[in-house]
Amino acid sequence: MAADPALRAASAPPALRTEGLTVHYGAVRALDTVDLEVAPGALHAVLGANGAGKTTFLRAASGLHPPRSGRVLLFGEDVTGAPAEELVRRGLLHVPEGGGVLTELTVEENLRLGGLVRRGRAARAAALGEVYDLFEPLRERRTRSASSLSGGERQMLAIGRALMAGPRVILLDEPSLGLAPLITRRIMHLLQDLRSRTGLTVVLVEQNARTALRASDRAHVLDQGAVATEGPSADLLGDPRVRAAYLGL
Repeated sequence: MAADPALRAASAPPALRTEGLTVHYGAVRALDTVDLEVAPGALHAVLGANGAGKTTFLRAASGLHPPRSGRVLLFGEDVTGAPAEELVRRGLLHVPEGGGVLTELTVEENLRLGGLVRRGRAARAAALGEVYDLFEPLRERRTRSASSLSGGERQMLAIGRALMAGPRVILLDEPSLGLAPLITRRIMHLLQDLRSRTGLTVVLVEQNARTALRASDRAHVLDQGAVATEGPSADLLGDPRVRAAYLGL
């Protein structure tokens, strides 16, 4: 099992750190000097209401939208302004809202597409086997069209395709969107298991605050593009002022 994230954090730079990250869409400031730090091997939630800046944060961190100012550091290396494809090669993967699954392809074709950045046929084959071990339903449906999958299975496929690239940090945008509560809980359990088994760092953007706080170690809450509060997830979930003011609980 992977070591405690707190122990790794004491001897290693943060897996992901943003310093003063500011993003504009035209005249609108969508992200306002966001300082955020994610420990290696953590499952870290980024929460907030619609329009709070959650998706913008992921897009800026993953190179999809250049920041107006501030820095993005990946394991201590400044990657600010690096294009998304370069960040993928460095181990930062972004799974967008809806997962971006290619429904006209089979499950295995989607997974193999995700593994193209890996060098060597043997490495790609090994990665495919590991994904199937993590997500057994995908193995059973490997020759089926992705269009035939349930919502939960499509999320597994989206995450599995990202894992095929061998990430060190994975950014997930609303993986529970449109899923029934039972399937949402299953996806959160899968993320916890994935982190425990592989040591992968997971940054989870979620509208479902209660579910995300129960699954994660720490969380940042955004409000109008700025950090409103942050701390251990259990503390935020148990604080009635935070729950009422920022989480809608």
